[in-house]
Amino acid sequence: MLEAMTQTLCAALCAQGVRAVSAFPDAPVDRTGPLVAVSVKKAVIGPGGYGDFVGLEREEELFALRCDAQFALDVRTGPAGGYDALSAETDRLTAALWSLGDMGGPPGLTIEQAEYDRKSDCLRCRCALSASFWLARPAEEFSGTFSGFLVKGMILHANE
Repeated sequence: MLEAMTQTLCAALCAQGVRAVSAFPDAPVDRTGPLVAVSVKKAVIGPGGYGDFVGLEREEELFALRCDAQFALDVRTGPAGGYDALSAETDRLTAALWSLGDMGGPPGLTIEQAEYDRKSDCLRCRCALSASFWLARPAEEFSGTFSGFLVKGMILHANE
């Protein structure tokens, strides 16, 4: 479930023009150029309400659990571009998250101080995104798997 959450956020950011990848990819990632490494830092999952019923989608009952999550977003650029390149990429991430929020901006974005990472020879700016959403599943799927995410009333499909 955590990887599905990460991949859903990566796909949403990529659709906004940000090169986002899982912080723990299954395959090697081309690290040339700027990128944002995405991972789940913390997630608290609880009941979604009365019997977890949240409504109907295409005449089908939909059930969900509430999830309050914090994503770690590490913005990385090569050292050649300097802090200007890192700042530009962080601005691009902020703009992408702003456009994803349907209430006038991202739910909660924290940007920390930029630093040079010797191990990976890159400049890095750690960011954290706090978001609340629903882990949704159709009524007939009582196996515990979830078919997607509802974010402020919007479904982002992320099948496991």
